[in-house]
This record gives sequence, C-alpha cells and structure tokens, in this order.
Amino acid sequence: MRIIALQGDDKTGKTATLRRVAKKLKDLFGCPDFSSPHFYDHIKKDKGDVWAVFILKESGKTIAITSHGDYPKILYDDLATIRKEYGGEIDIFICAKHDTPAMDKAVSNLSGGDYEIIKKSEIKVSGKSETEDNEQCADYVFNVIKSTLDI
Repeated sequence: MRIIALQGDDKTGKTATLRRVAKKLKDLFGCPDFSSPHFYDHIKKDKGDVWAVFILKESGKTIAITSHGDYPKILYDDLATIRKEYGGEIDIFICAKHDTPAMDKAVSNLSGGDYEIIKKSEIKVSGKSETEDNEQCADYVFNVIKSTLDI
C-alpha cells in the first residue's frame, strides 16, 4: 500500500486540505464506495474529519483517504475502520501526519516503505486567505494522486 501523507503542524489546515482532496476524488471518480457516516455533510459544510474509499472502476485500484492521522493510534484506528468497512486491499492511502519520529515509523511500517510525504509548509501558495491556500494545497496533493495513478 502506497501512502501519501500531508505533513504539517497543528492547526495548519491539513484536515481542511484533505477534506478538499476527498471532494476532488468524489468529483472525479463519483461517490465513494464506503465512507464515514457524515462524509457528505462534512464535505458540504467544509467542517469535520472524513474518511472514504473509492474503488476505481476502470483500473480496479482502490484509494482510501482520511483527514485524520496526526498521531499513530488515530492513523491505525482509522485504517482498521476502513479495512473493516471495505474488506479489500488498499492501493493508495492518503492521510495527515505530524512531523514526529512515531508518525514517521507508523507511515513507514504501514506502507512497507512505499510512501510520499508532502510538507504543507513547502507547497508554494499564492492565495490571499487560508481557504485559498488550502485549496491550492489540495490541488497539489490531488495532482500527486493522479500522477501515482498515471491519469
């Protein structure tokens, strides 16, 4: 399983960015096959954490995303919930991440070494507001996902 992790400090917009990425996945691939109970409400209101699984019809690849992941236990718990609900293999897993040795180890262990860390602070944004910056970061993450999928 390849992991794409958005790394940043507390309160830097990781959740908001990944919620926007989840919306972009929904817009491109259709409704998720499995999702958190409040997925659509949280996407619409742009508030709260989300998780979802998208099974891509053409390739059969599976993308799972969670806006959680700041701490290892949360990451492991969300992945366990996703696996329980979905029950299949996950090809790409997108999550949030703090820059700590514990999270580095968790991401490395879960991915078997196949991961990419995107540092939110290093994404060049030109937005005039936090919302615009998060949207530009979401575009960047979404492009990494598309590149990983070769689409």
